[in-house]
Amino acid sequence: MTTWDDFEATLTTISPDELKRIRQLAQLNAFRITHQLPVGTMAQRMQMTTTEFLAFERLDTVPTTAMLQNYAIALGTTVD
Repeated sequence: MTTWDDFEATLTTISPDELKRIRQLAQLNAFRITHQLPVGTMAQRMQMTTTEFLAFERLDTVPTTAMLQNYAIALGTTVD
């Protein structure tokens, strides 16, 4: 089975900054799930539709730093 570290080493089209933001989104998503915060609640807090929020969480595009900061605020935490 391939580990994340092994897979990450093969990524050549993602910049280090984009990869950092992807990792941050994964951490925030894990926080949301651990704290059992519903998708609809998070979408409202971020002033998005549920569809937009789900697209954000599934990485339809690489999130911006501002989007990650807004997500962290909506969760009541900070971005590492």
